[in-house]
Amino acid sequence: MPFGGVGELTSPDDVKKLTAHPIKKSRMEVVTVHLMGTARMGGDRARAVSDPHGLVYDAERLMVADASLFPTPIGVNPAETISALATRNAHYVIENRRRFLT
Repeated sequence: MPFGGVGELTSPDDVKKLTAHPIKKSRMEVVTVHLMGTARMGGDRARAVSDPHGLVYDAERLMVADASLFPTPIGVNPAETISALATRNAHYVIENRRRFLT
């Protein structure tokens, strides 16, 4: 449980449990999950879902531009890498816009 001693919250009314009793910081658990690697990019379509620019193999004009492109989870906050990949892919679309407009 992210908040020790509160129990499961199953409805909006249960949120009152969070404010009814102060929770010590030592009883809080903060967890985030970054899903990665579900549409891995690569030059070998037998081992990757998308090409090196995030274009999904066998799906015309479908591009992925998030952490799904990573071959595996990277173990750190992926925000900067995701931004770089998305920017790179956007440049690719702009430079090859005719390919995407037909």
